[in-house]
This record gives sequence, C-alpha cells and structure tokens, in this order.
Amino acid sequence: ESSIAVFQQFTLEFPSDERRPETVFKLAQAERSRGDLEAAAKLYRELISARGEAEGSGAWGDLSFVPLATTLLNDADPANDKEAEGLLDRVVSGEITGPGTPIFRAGLRELGQHYQRTKRFAPAIEKLEQYLALSEQATAEKGATDDDEPVRFQLAEAYRASAGEIAKQLEGGLPDGVKREFSQRRTDRLVRAGQLYEHVKADFEARKHRTALEELTLRNAYFYAGDCAFDLRDFDPAIRLYDAASERYPKDPASLVAMTQIVSAFA
Repeated sequence: ESSIAVFQQFTLEFPSDERRPETVFKLAQAERSRGDLEAAAKLYRELISARGEAEGSGAWGDLSFVPLATTLLNDADPANDKEAEGLLDRVVSGEITGPGTPIFRAGLRELGQHYQRTKRFAPAIEKLEQYLALSEQATAEKGATDDDEPVRFQLAEAYRASAGEIAKQLEGGLPDGVKREFSQRRTDRLVRAGQLYEHVKADFEARKHRTALEELTLRNAYFYAGDCAFDLRDFDPAIRLYDAASERYPKDPASLVAMTQIVSAFA
C-alpha cells in the first residue's frame, strides 16, 4: 500500500522524468501483488503502447508483456485468455527479445504452464523443455543456482498425462505400425516423467526448509514416480518407489493406494 501511494505520487508530479516508465512498471507489479489485477493490466498496457516514445520506455514496455499475460490469465475473465496467449506467442516467437534473455525464458515458462493447465500437453512439453534447456544454459553461464523444480514437476505431469492420452488411443483399432510408434512414444514419456519426478524429489529432499506447496509437490512426486514405473510394467522399481512413498507418508490416504499397487505389482 505504501509503495503504491509513493509510486502514484511520483508519476503524477514528475510526468516527464526519465524514470517514469520504471516507476509505472513497479506500480503495476505492486498492484498485481495487492490483487488489483484490473489496475495492473491497465498499467502494463500503458507501458506496452508507449514503447519507444520516451527514453527507457522500450525496455519497460518489453518487460510488461509476460506480466500482462499472466495477469490476464489469472483474472476472472476467460474471454481475455486468447489475448494473453497472443502476448506470450509474440514473446516466444522472438519478436520482443531474443532467446538468451530472461523475458524470452519467462514467456516460454508461462506459456508452457498455461498449456499444461489447459490440458494441451504436447505443446506444454515442447515449451517447458525449451524453457528448461535455456534456463540450465543461463545458469551454467552465470554460475548461479536455479529454482526450476516447479517447472520440472509440471513438465513431468504433462508427460504423464500425455502418456495417459496415448494409452487411450492404443485401446482403439490402430494399424500395427502406428500402434508400435504410439506405444514407444508412451514409454518414452513415462520414462521422462519418472526421471523428472526423481529430480524433484532429490532437490526438495536436500532443502532444509520447504514451503507448504513444496511439501505437497514432494509428496506427489513420490507417489507419481511409482505410478510411472507401474504403468511401464517395471514392477520391481514400482514396488520400491511405492514402498518408499508409503514409508515416508504413512498417515497419508494415498499410502493405502500405494500399498494396493504394491500388491498388484507382486501379483
């Protein structure tokens, strides 16, 4: 509240100051954090429409594309989701900045997560894999540590859900060649999902402190890793993974499901 008041005062009293675009952007971020998505969207639109009109306005306009798209996707109006997708498409097409920039990576991440939430798993996999590759490259170049485990978990979910869709297609009457291709694709996606779940587990287990959301993600990764192995009919690894999950979460109702899956795997 305090920062909003000060930023608003600055934009009114110093309309020609070269720092005004930066101030408007920070004001938009503050409004979004407060939950006033309509006000935030209006400010982001102002920055985008004013790109290049004043010194420094282009950079802050470029930075506004992904936050505006995120704001539109998170509001209560599904009618503007297409506009949000269009903004993100412009970012990931390279129209706004190049692939080596944080803006481009943020666009890939948001678009991939949006595809995953809306059950468009194939494009979600494409965008999130591209994001992780660029993020890991940037991390290696800067010598910093990333925090991409939530993305890895969402990517694992997209792979596992896509494998489920393929399994349903395999139940239909398909030519033998197509059936073999689909079956291999399903196997590859389950294997990749299992690898990602294991990565998430290892990273979150190593953290001394975890948020409630990270605890939930870790818990789900334990059980879903077992599901991947079971669906692959790798029963010995499935038993081991389900057993580890039920031992770590003995009071969780899902541990009962894990125990029945262990019985099925033994059978």
